[in-house]
Amino acid sequence: MHSKPSPHLIEKAAETLPVEPDACTLIGDQTNDMQEARAIGAASIGYANKPGKADDLSATSADAVIAHIHELTEAIRAN
Repeated sequence: MHSKPSPHLIEKAAETLPVEPDACTLIGDQTNDMQEARAIGAASIGYANKPGKADDLSATSADAVIAHIHELTEAIRAN
């Protein structure tokens, strides 16, 4: 078992697809998700699903931060 942040899941997904990790985008609601994406070179989209999370996710240098799931398509296209 791998503790977070660990790029293991992105590496495994990229290997399975097969694509390079930098062609992947990790969507998460925790700051450690953004760190995990950065560690492997993947793009990251923070999902601020609770008040106050947007600032925390932005502070991790997430590539995008969304507050509503309907914003996801646009955020993916931008990254």
